[in-house]
Amino acid sequence: MRRVFIYILVIAGFTLPPLYHLDAQVNIGIRAGLSTTQLEPQEILIKDQNDLDLFLIRVKEINYGVHIGLMFRLQMNSFFIQPEFLYNSHSVEYEFDEIQNPEFAGLNLSERFQQIDIPLMMGFKFGFFRVNAGPVGHINLNAVSDLTETQGFRSKLEDLTLGYQAGIGFDIWNIHLDFRYEGNFNNYGEHITFFGKDYDFSDTPTRLIASLGFVF
Repeated sequence: MRRVFIYILVIAGFTLPPLYHLDAQVNIGIRAGLSTTQLEPQEILIKDQNDLDLFLIRVKEINYGVHIGLMFRLQMNSFFIQPEFLYNSHSVEYEFDEIQNPEFAGLNLSERFQQIDIPLMMGFKFGFFRVNAGPVGHINLNAVSDLTETQGFRSKLEDLTLGYQAGIGFDIWNIHLDFRYEGNFNNYGEHITFFGKDYDFSDTPTRLIASLGFVF
């Protein structure tokens, strides 16, 4: 996965027009905003070492995420390339049923994730209006999970996951407003393992992202 992301960066670099042929302008700014993750309602059935049904886990709610960080824009006539480095935090709430003990049905458990998001946006600017798209890498920093209290659970977060973003933006003086759609190439919950077996929710999550930025 790391190699794929590196290849994308290298290809993007070689396909850019030579800077000495263009009137290039560099801007640095800060960005912050909110995101909401979309996922179809699903549940996973956990089995024990003897292949007996043990738990049911459902996604109850994925809470709003928050992000903040830096952006760099290289503007070349109407074309621009914009790498960003954003700290992102979000949490998810699960509904947990212990099949063999009905009195433990409907328990609420949560997980919180911290990531560094690295979008590499490329696009065109027409006056105050922008359109852009590009790959995004998510570097997983940490996860705090109530699932650690359940039998047989282990978290197996990948160091890097990949996705893509596309959207529109508006530049009004030094203020930047962005709205983006994000897709990912990994199923939600791929970090969940019980008794050495991997589980996931068989769906790739999408995000809607709104950001407000200020350019110096």
